[in-house]
Amino acid sequence: MTTLTQVLQERAQRLLRIDSFHQVVLYASYVTALALLSSVIVVGFATFWTHWKVFLISISIAAAIPLLIAPPLALLVLYSLWQITKMIDQINDFIRYDALTGVLTRGYFLDMIERASHRGSIFFMLDVDHFKKINDDYGHDVGDEALKVFTAAVKSVAQDDWIIGRLGGEEFGLFVPGAGRGAAATIGARICTAVRTKGEYVAGKRIGLTVSIGCCAYVAGRSVDELMKTADMRLYDAKRSGRDRYVIDGLSNEWTCEGGLVSIDPSRNTASLTSAWGESRRQAPATVR
Repeated sequence: MTTLTQVLQERAQRLLRIDSFHQVVLYASYVTALALLSSVIVVGFATFWTHWKVFLISISIAAAIPLLIAPPLALLVLYSLWQITKMIDQINDFIRYDALTGVLTRGYFLDMIERASHRGSIFFMLDVDHFKKINDDYGHDVGDEALKVFTAAVKSVAQDDWIIGRLGGEEFGLFVPGAGRGAAATIGARICTAVRTKGEYVAGKRIGLTVSIGCCAYVAGRSVDELMKTADMRLYDAKRSGRDRYVIDGLSNEWTCEGGLVSIDPSRNTASLTSAWGESRRQAPATVR
């Protein structure tokens, strides 16, 4: 619950925030006008009953002093406040956003999720497939470009209220408020398609970028850590079953994917693929990441 102190602090921060030089000039004008008006009223009231010449001279002096002092002083203070605001914004951007991909950093991403309403929400864990091999084969500069292409692909299907963050390395998180498992399937498919399409070529090289996705819907009583752990387990399932696909927790032990029907056997920690053309099942090791 928001307290009165928090409300006052937020209003004070907004009041002291200056975002442009136009605001500097505008606020300096307000300060000058207030100083001028205050000085004239006080001196005028004190000298009103004196001779009219004394009154006019007093009023003139009372108006001249703030006009000479207030504008440069107000401009100096407000300009300094504007520079401080810009510096704070730059520091906040450094803390909030990943310098390479432009998505939220891990800490700020998790903080945003903690504050968001979890009701009817879904969490995606996304991992770029074979990222280490991309770095080894083409160099880290191409690997960096691959991450940029990947995040651009995810953003291309994202809506304004979706929260995207980099959890570390080639692993990313996506939090979608107000969506159920049915929407999760649509979102997972769209992300896979977007990454596959936009990531076919990276930095002029045919990389064939793909993504594996684990998804978990919010259940009352679950913490963010539990959401992430469950989504991470489903991500492992997607990796074990061949990558370039998504797995939704609790939907089914089987799901269709490009090329056939995938089944997960949690007790044996394995995944198998039955071809759409009726070929034999193939076991995939659980250690593949």
